[in-house]
Amino acid sequence: MKKLIFLLTVFVLLQPTSFAKDNQPPALSSVTQKYITNLIVSIKNDLKNNSEMKINGNNPLWDKLLENRGYSKKMDKGACRDETYGAFGQCVTRDRTKCESCACDYYVEKSRDFKDPCGKFGYPLNPTDHCSTGCVYAPNSPEGIAPKNTKICWPGYIKETMCTDKVLNNVAQQMIKVLNDSIADNKDYCNIGKMLECSK
Repeated sequence: MKKLIFLLTVFVLLQPTSFAKDNQPPALSSVTQKYITNLIVSIKNDLKNNSEMKINGNNPLWDKLLENRGYSKKMDKGACRDETYGAFGQCVTRDRTKCESCACDYYVEKSRDFKDPCGKFGYPLNPTDHCSTGCVYAPNSPEGIAPKNTKICWPGYIKETMCTDKVLNNVAQQMIKVLNDSIADNKDYCNIGKMLECSK
């Protein structure tokens, strides 16, 4: 009996390896890769055409990036039933301006299906521990909110593009990073393939 318990214990202890594998994003299909490439071009074009870079309710790019705006849609069929997808699949920018315990005003996150080694979902990742909250660099407060004014350019962020004096630009560049890395790593960090499949 003791031997059986021992074997069962060893079996259970070995399980996290398989769980970790399940936590990995799926590879990209050619259709998903093309869709992501077009999303990157779209964000870059929106940035070019958005000279004022303001965060407000009349900014189409900000509405695309931010969770729960008009671009969010809850699926009603298939494997995606009751899951919400936005303009960038399940990659979103979360507004935490009213969260007193949050360190940052905004956070860019990949799909919550895929935790990093620290149990977080942010992007871009710290190259040392591969973890991130996705905190957005915010040197100047957007109008109309009580900002926390996060001024740390975290490891893994590209200083010239993600730590500028424009919050909207920083958010957009963080989203471009997760989409670019999806293609480079052949991993669907935003669950876009699943969204496309369930949209048929």
